[in-house]
Amino acid sequence: MRNISRMSRDQGAFYRNNMSKDPAFLFYPNDYIGGTMGMTFEEKGAYIDLLMLQFNRGHMTSRMVGQVLGQLEAETRGLILTKFLVDEEGCYYNERLEIEIEKRKNYIISRNNNLLGKNQHKNKGGHTGGHMTSHTENENENENRDKNVVEIYHSLCPKLNKVVVLNDLRKGFINARVAEFGLEKITSVFRLAGESDFLNGKNDKAWKADFEWILRPTNFIKIMEGKYNNTNNTPKLDQISYKELIYRFNQGETDMWDKYEQITPGDKRSMWKLKYK
Repeated sequence: MRNISRMSRDQGAFYRNNMSKDPAFLFYPNDYIGGTMGMTFEEKGAYIDLLMLQFNRGHMTSRMVGQVLGQLEAETRGLILTKFLVDEEGCYYNERLEIEIEKRKNYIISRNNNLLGKNQHKNKGGHTGGHMTSHTENENENENRDKNVVEIYHSLCPKLNKVVVLNDLRKGFINARVAEFGLEKITSVFRLAGESDFLNGKNDKAWKADFEWILRPTNFIKIMEGKYNNTNNTPKLDQISYKELIYRFNQGETDMWDKYEQITPGDKRSMWKLKYK
């Protein structure tokens, strides 16, 4: 009995420790060499620094990127930033790194479940039938769960794009969110997304969220915390935030400062409106 109690405590400690932020992700040297071919040492160093910043801080604001790139020439900055995408808030992220972080998280979750016995298979008599569930049974359970999650999304987010293909990336997102928050919380987040005017295209870019976007870790938490809930003071389409103004300027709309004027005080939280229609 004493040994069993000690094992339970050890397993619990292992689970808690490994569910905190993972200090590592898989790095593929050949992919890195191929992807940075032609870059100078300075450019490669800045690129690596941005990847490490994203790993530790998540999606990066323009200011965070600027602090890393420093006084590099505009052409050099542009070359490095081709490795990054821009999210709906104007923040930068490397999609491959985000995928690798998610894959690593799924691996940790699977190992924790093995240790805690959640992947063990019980026969009809209730006894454990081997160390882990058979591969086929595990796949069937995951497939049914994934289909259920997609059906919930379609039901609660009817205005958003339908899921046609469930690739490995999307399955990984489902697995991670279920392990972290459970199916009930996923249902709640889908409901919030389906009710959000902003996520359903009522924004100045007519942008809409989708299944994969919602399940990405940073976006999922934002929705869960109410960031995209409707408010009585939803900005009009001829009004934009300072972040949106900067984002569009960086994307090439260099006349933004001539077209818009500031209407609320402050800097990063200010609102701007068209000078003319």
